[in-house]
Amino acid sequence: MVTQHFYKWTKLSFFPIVFCFSAQAQQATLWTHPSWPATAVCQNLIQISTQKQDLPEDQGGTEKSFNTDTLIIWKDGKILLEFYDGTYNEKSAHALWSASKTITATLIGAAIQQGKLQLNDKISKFISLSEFGSDRNAEDINRYRTMTVSDVLYMSSGFDWKERYEAAVQESSVLNMIYGDGKYNVVNYALSSHFVSAGPGNYYTYSSGNSNILQMILKKIYGANYVNMPWRLLFNPLNIEKAVVEMDMSGTFVGSSHFHMTTRDLLKIGLLFYDRGVVRNQNGKTTRILPTNWIQVMNTIAPGMLNPNYPAPGASAEEVARVISDEDVYGGGVWLNKALRGAEKPFPNASDDLYMAAGHYGQLIVVIPSQKTVIVRFGHDSEYWSKLNEFFSGVEQCLN
Repeated sequence: MVTQHFYKWTKLSFFPIVFCFSAQAQQATLWTHPSWPATAVCQNLIQISTQKQDLPEDQGGTEKSFNTDTLIIWKDGKILLEFYDGTYNEKSAHALWSASKTITATLIGAAIQQGKLQLNDKISKFISLSEFGSDRNAEDINRYRTMTVSDVLYMSSGFDWKERYEAAVQESSVLNMIYGDGKYNVVNYALSSHFVSAGPGNYYTYSSGNSNILQMILKKIYGANYVNMPWRLLFNPLNIEKAVVEMDMSGTFVGSSHFHMTTRDLLKIGLLFYDRGVVRNQNGKTTRILPTNWIQVMNTIAPGMLNPNYPAPGASAEEVARVISDEDVYGGGVWLNKALRGAEKPFPNASDDLYMAAGHYGQLIVVIPSQKTVIVRFGHDSEYWSKLNEFFSGVEQCLN
């Protein structure tokens, strides 16, 4: 039986924060498959991947350490490495933070597979103009009428948004949505955003608000069955054993950031992507959960990043490359390792076909089809992104 949990914030929950308490941290555990290579590259990978920064150097701590809580490396049909730091174990549900956006995008794909919607559907088909705000100016109303599900999926909705977590937090759209005025209804807050001049489909802006708009679409589609929707569409078919999803006070799942899963269950999501949207049961039968083209949808660069006027009309080639290097390359709910408009690919030493879900402080689902590899990782490292190129390179060198 799959355990189902969803939490709806109450009026007393002004700052819903998830804690993990442990009366006494258990000893870290590391398991490797007998086929794990006993090479210096693989040993270095283990050290960097599993040691904490606050350990003394003589105990393996380095500035390159990854502050990993849990890690699984899977390749070609089997788990080759599994690690738990002792605070978290194989039964611990960990916050996904923005990797939740990928789960929300996957639920959209599953709903498309059920015939409930299409990517080119207008948002106004599900979220009415009155809910958007019929008192908005005519230009905003016209822009809203043109916005599609695809625009929102690809972070090209046209809404102006400031996705800030630590710097200039007083200007942060996402923090105000989740913990400030928007916490009562995250979708209303996202829809109240102003538009950039380029409008929907023409400008990329990474936004937690977009993922919550996708959740509202699902809520409109599934109605009274919405509270069970993530389990019926995704978690139950994948036999995910422990998932926790938080709602805002209006009863909408906070699809931007508030999913929690165990490491082994998160691997099942990664394997769904690796198997191109199909799940295999114990009897060898297959069930298609995602459309046949969904992995291609995920791996398509956000149209707003391809617009010649992004990031600004008349921007020099150097400025374009600099902004894209800073923003990295986004697809349909995942990050891509693709070179774009003069900017080198984000992880130069990793395979071009790598794509991943990524959450604040390094919550990862990584799929590398050419290497037949899936990696899932939970952690707590504010500098994790700068360490990913070396980590991915180490994984590929170790396993080849």
